[in-house]
Amino acid sequence: MQKDECLFNKNLAPSDEIIRQLIGDDVLVYWDMFRDYLKEAYNMEPELLYYGQKHGWCLRYRKSKRTLCTIFPEKGAFTVLVILGSRELAKLEHHFLELNSKMQTMIQTTHKEYDGKWLWIQVKNDKYVNDVKTLLSVKRKPKNR
Repeated sequence: MQKDECLFNKNLAPSDEIIRQLIGDDVLVYWDMFRDYLKEAYNMEPELLYYGQKHGWCLRYRKSKRTLCTIFPEKGAFTVLVILGSRELAKLEHHFLELNSKMQTMIQTTHKEYDGKWLWIQVKNDKYVNDVKTLLSVKRKPKNR
């Protein structure tokens, strides 16, 4: 079984070590930085869960049944799913110019579903880490910030 296949085996949850190997050294620093940020800023521990055949295993960050974000490890990257509802999209207008142009385009071109916009943000370098933090701060204010 290849390392990335382990993320799609519903019957066998991948270990943290396997996930870290899969992500790879080039992206691991951003993985660790982002997870440390979530722990510090939101006091959240992830829940490892199987998201389905298409997306496989992921780490979901939520409190009181409200999901902040979900992180999907991949070979050489990870993808962060942030769902912004109508109120959050309205709040985002105040921070829109802080985002890089590709993130702005992603937000503008993502179709709005009944429950908001589902933003799938692939992280391979530090380009999107700060943008994702900005999106999360719109969803829930970080503690001590």
